[in-house]
Amino acid sequence: MPDSGFFQVASERLKYECLGSRFEWMLRLGQSALATYKCSKRPELRNLLLEHRDIRSVLSMLLSKKSSCIDVGAHIGSVLSQFLSLAPLGSHVAFEPLPRKARWLRAKYPGVRVLQAAVGNTIGSAPLYLSPRSSALNGLFPLHERNVHPKRIEVAQTTLDASVGFREPVHLLKVDVEGGVFHVFQ
Repeated sequence: MPDSGFFQVASERLKYECLGSRFEWMLRLGQSALATYKCSKRPELRNLLLEHRDIRSVLSMLLSKKSSCIDVGAHIGSVLSQFLSLAPLGSHVAFEPLPRKARWLRAKYPGVRVLQAAVGNTIGSAPLYLSPRSSALNGLFPLHERNVHPKRIEVAQTTLDASVGFREPVHLLKVDVEGGVFHVFQ
């Protein structure tokens, strides 16, 4: 029987393949249905579970076809896909420290500058803690959960200033870095 890591990677790969394809609407519909079901069981998590709906509507109000965006913590590209859909003529940059996911992003979005690095307040390397529960919880700082022991790997780390340079206006900066937001903006 494959371990849970196998199913985590397979699930991410399936989601990744659907993003930006003609099947993305089915992925979004399934995500909404699952979130609605979970809300019925845990109403206190409603805002968190349904945030994907709000993200699209906010992005559509903020972005024009020529907007340029930065995605820090791109993961499998779900927000990046929306950037490209709403701002197809803009310049986009994505940061993803995990080699496998950075390769996926480069293959799927060849017009996006994908940097395989974490973003923090220094240039060099940094520990990345891999959550055994969900790769969406990976981060430069370990989550302190009972009976959860994240694996630690070293990844490249850069700063926004050193990597992007801000020669052009940035219309939207999305940061999803699991506890490291302060360091991104230092």
